[in-house]
Amino acid sequence: MDHYQNWFGVGIKGGGTVGVVGFETMEGYIANLGYPRHQHELNLSSLRLGLGLGASVGMTAILVFNCGNIQNLNETQSEDWGINISYGEKWSDIVKALANLKFFAAAAKLAKWTKATPSDIDTIRNAMSYFWTTADMIQNKPQLVAIDIPGAGVGLEGSIHKLYGTIRIGDLIISAPSTETAPSGIKRGSM
Repeated sequence: MDHYQNWFGVGIKGGGTVGVVGFETMEGYIANLGYPRHQHELNLSSLRLGLGLGASVGMTAILVFNCGNIQNLNETQSEDWGINISYGEKWSDIVKALANLKFFAAAAKLAKWTKATPSDIDTIRNAMSYFWTTADMIQNKPQLVAIDIPGAGVGLEGSIHKLYGTIRIGDLIISAPSTETAPSGIKRGSM
């Protein structure tokens, strides 16, 4: 897995459904795995069409695979199926494995990348490599995946729906000015 082609972030996701229509939005920050100080804001707002009732809000881990330039996702359309059951923690085999790799513990500590330790970043990279191969992300097109962080949300909701959304990527954020050279040869703080 090429770290410079993959991105990780954390955010807040909330939404709800009443009957056959609903709305969902996710807002967060995303950073390049190869160069974590290269960060952008990310928003994904979606219309839900399906059956359901209730609402929930919680923290989410945001993963983007196969995307060297995150701006290529800006203003792109996203379609997906979703099932939300918010009455406690949601688990699957992959979520359990990621928890065993301490992925969610590291993700919860990364409210700001400037506080990330090298160990936290290694944990995220290792877990994303596991996810990349297990979930068959080995493709030539960019893919965005949002995984709810277990135990970091509230709500009461049950729904099955199709999502129609738009991904928006914010401008480049460089955490703290420094003379450290980025992999591309650009000095941080000079943009």
